Amino acid sequence: MRKQISKSMILIVVTSVLIFAMGTLFLFFDNERRDSRNVVSRQVDYVGENYLKLMNNDETLDLNMLITQSRISLINPEGVVVYDNQFPLDKIDNHNDRIEVIEARANGRSYSERMSDSYNNITYYEAKLLADGMVIRISIPIKSFVSITKLIAPFITLTLLFVVFIAYIISNRVVKRIVSPIEKVDLESDLQSPYIELDYYFSEMRSQRERHAQQSISINRRNETINSILNTMQEGFAIVDSKRNLFLANQSFLKLIGVKSYTINDPLSRFIVDAKLLKLVDKALLNEGSRYKYTLNDRTYQIYVNPSSILNDDVVILYFVDVTMEYLNQTYREQFSANVSHELKTPLTIIKGIGELIAQGLTSEANIRDFGNKIEVQSERLLSMIDNIMLISKLDENKIEVAQEIVNMETITRMVLEHLQDKLEAKEIHVALNLRPLYVKGNTLMLDEMLYNLIDNAIKYNRHGGVIDISLSESDFDVVFTISNDGDKIQSKDRAYIFDRFYRSDASRNKQTGGTGLGLSIVKHIVLVHQGTIQILDESKSTFEVRLPQINKQS
Repeated sequence: MRKQISKSMILIVVTSVLIFAMGTLFLFFDNERRDSRNVVSRQVDYVGENYLKLMNNDETLDLNMLITQSRISLINPEGVVVYDNQFPLDKIDNHNDRIEVIEARANGRSYSERMSDSYNNITYYEAKLLADGMVIRISIPIKSFVSITKLIAPFITLTLLFVVFIAYIISNRVVKRIVSPIEKVDLESDLQSPYIELDYYFSEMRSQRERHAQQSISINRRNETINSILNTMQEGFAIVDSKRNLFLANQSFLKLIGVKSYTINDPLSRFIVDAKLLKLVDKALLNEGSRYKYTLNDRTYQIYVNPSSILNDDVVILYFVDVTMEYLNQTYREQFSANVSHELKTPLTIIKGIGELIAQGLTSEANIRDFGNKIEVQSERLLSMIDNIMLISKLDENKIEVAQEIVNMETITRMVLEHLQDKLEAKEIHVALNLRPLYVKGNTLMLDEMLYNLIDNAIKYNRHGGVIDISLSESDFDVVFTISNDGDKIQSKDRAYIFDRFYRSDASRNKQTGGTGLGLSIVKHIVLVHQGTIQILDESKSTFEVRLPQINKQS
């Protein structure tokens, strides 16, 4: 603003000076012209009266200095120049064709301005007819506008520079005086106008500031809401612009690809290296959406690649949904179906085979009792398997009514061990007990089922002749049940899923040991029903720890 005002003021001053200079030149030119005419006119009269002295070079002739430097000609009636102070007479043409001579002979006196053949510039001529028919003519070159300009140009230039300098100093002071109150206006306060002329503009500025403040608040709230929603999403979310640069991403996206932060316009290839996914992004920019199953860091994601538009710019929205559990559950169900089919088929095959032998009379009376026992065992196995499937289904749907009572964990632990004594003896497994009477409030049958599955599991996956360690202790108002065996240690990759339904950590081993992959899932559900926790301890053995809220026996 300062520079603009200063430039404007200096421009006005310079323009004014130039206009003044031009006017001065014109006045000077006109005044010079008028003075020259007056001098020539007086001298024409004087010379006309004394032209004989002029021709005889009489020194008493009083001529003006300007005239003596100009051309004086005396022309006879025939147009012959009989006297000329500038040129030889034999070089001068007949002058009866000169306009001023013609008009002087006609009117007695005349003058004219024309281009002189002799001077090659504009010349002022004045002629007078004398009594004897002679014509006296005096001509004087008129100074041109350019010559006058050159004459006074140094003065004009110096004047202009001086005026510009003064104008610059004055304009700076004036500008400072004008602008200073405006610069002192506090833009953060009420924006009061320093001049009446600016009241309207400051009023508009106040209104705009208020609108801007409201818009900023609204935008910030909207951004905070969007960021809050995006960052609380479990799914990864990202927007890619038309140049395949990252425009927006939430924390879940950054976490799943393993980076802490990003900058807008970072290339997408910095975060995703999967060539197929990058090609799907290119297709989406051509308005072709798609879905893609993507595996990263042992997790499976369903990625939705959809085209969209933001501020008339084509973008691609990437939506990462973690379907690892769905994928695993589908795998578990398939394994479960295969295992259940196998487990159901085995006892049914045995029962069917024995029935066929009996029906065809291919068995003796001595074997009837043995076959009956086998049918009973296989039938119990079938019923147990069906009961487990129904139990896990009910636990899932919370359809079991839990009868609360005080349960001695030592007592039911020993009872379960008695029920599994045959299995322990079959594998020659030794049980090391460290039990004490500790009490919880819960359902005896469900807790019995929990312990049965844990101990049965320890037997199945123990080595022949191995050891099972079982202990009961108390800690932080909890009853702590711990069981470990000498079998293979549970791998870290299986720990996150070991309690999931249908999950089987080692399919080949499970086919040898039997089971449906429901035992530990049933255990976890029972523990949760009793407000407890279960975990796998990080030890050299396969060790499970169950914590249940402890109560006093008197409670």
